Amino acid sequence: METAINKVTPTIEQMRHLQSLGDKCDGASMVYHPVTARSEIFKLEVGNVEHKREFWNNPKRIALVGEDFFNRVYGRDVPAYTADDIMAKLPESILINGIWHRLFIGNKHVDGLRVFAASYSFRDDNGRFVAARQDTEWESTIFIQLLYAVYLWCVENKHINLTGKWLSKKSLH
Repeated sequence: METAINKVTPTIEQMRHLQSLGDKCDGASMVYHPVTARSEIFKLEVGNVEHKREFWNNPKRIALVGEDFFNRVYGRDVPAYTADDIMAKLPESILINGIWHRLFIGNKHVDGLRVFAASYSFRDDNGRFVAARQDTEWESTIFIQLLYAVYLWCVENKHINLTGKWLSKKSLH
């Protein structure tokens, strides 16, 4: 289900999938955190304004109402990457079939919709950028979902080693 928050972070399920692949999500800037409707934060009394401000000003807070359900399904807070978090983790270049491919990210308009696109491409003999494989090209109307797809592909194809060692040109610098 697409919600406004899923334009800011990957879904809870996507973040849990990354964790199942071994990503500790240490660098996540946000967190899915359950709160209850009984929480003081939802009291509308003027005396609690400072408490509310302090609670919501925490830069790592994304609130989900329904703590009991959340705890049953997820059991605890779930880290959540932002676009900046994922961009910092993506390798600028990767080696495919002995050829270095560089990451390109842009946007275009298709049928009046803004579509974000990414690819790992190399320059061919004619100077054009070409993706060596179809699975190194992605498109989405939601930027964070595009970045999630690229990041997931990099993890699954061992271009990002979750032990912290890069398997790209970044490790050569």
